[in-house]
Amino acid sequence: MQNNLGLVRSKADEAKIESRTGVELIEGLLPEFDLTSPWTQQWLLEVVRAVKSSEDLKVKQNELTWIEMLHNHATKTTGNSWPIESSLFTSYVEILESQDPDFASVVRGEIGTRLLEGGKPLYESVTFTAFESPSRTTFSKWTAFADSMNLRSPNTFPI
Repeated sequence: MQNNLGLVRSKADEAKIESRTGVELIEGLLPEFDLTSPWTQQWLLEVVRAVKSSEDLKVKQNELTWIEMLHNHATKTTGNSWPIESSLFTSYVEILESQDPDFASVVRGEIGTRLLEGGKPLYESVTFTAFESPSRTTFSKWTAFADSMNLRSPNTFPI
């Protein structure tokens, strides 16, 4: 089973967290969400690490997410420079996409942009493969996780 948490900026310039099935988990994120921001990159990596360390969510540990792959690439090629500077973020993603077919496959559909807005990310998501089958209990666990991360995030950046 795959579970997905993502930050989405809507046409009303609001954002929300939703599952891949379209069920909204959290609404009302800040419209100034910027995936290229070093702080956002670091927070997203922390969220992924929290998902993987949660025994309740039962995700496959050996499957890397796109943000983990990008982190590994950046630290390897720059000598532990993470997070990536905002102005270089898109270039890093594009270079890794062209060099690593696994990354290209994982990141496809996970970062959405609109070229008319200069390629600025409109949304991002991270997909996890879990050992549990979809159920109301599983959904409740993921919802509780999203709520707990919202409590841990600074007021300026609810997830």
